[in-house]
Amino acid sequence: MGLGIGNAFGPLTVIAMTEVPAQDAGVASGIVNVSQQVAGALGLALLATLATSHTSTLSQAGNGIDDALTGGYHLAFVFGVGALLASLLLVVTILRRHAPGRAPKRMPNGSSGPASRLLDD
Repeated sequence: MGLGIGNAFGPLTVIAMTEVPAQDAGVASGIVNVSQQVAGALGLALLATLATSHTSTLSQAGNGIDDALTGGYHLAFVFGVGALLASLLLVVTILRRHAPGRAPKRMPNGSSGPASRLLDD
């Protein structure tokens, strides 16, 4: 997870901030960070709820605690993989349509747009 999250958050932040005007960069950055934290917390809560509920159901059906826990975690992992595949499908279909065709043109002052203006200020 550490490798995946570490390699994903940087590019996702760049994608989210690419076309944000300089005056809105702080607000946009805050929204990106909050959405990452909230989505992670909600995702973990959903998976934990699924695992706990299914474990309880299996335990009440007479399965041993080891089998019930394994079944509960298995269901959570299956849902996690499903969410990952759905996300991959969205990335391939939606983000590909919005990918820039070429690098931005240089402005007369040598900068390349809003991002470089932040560095110049």
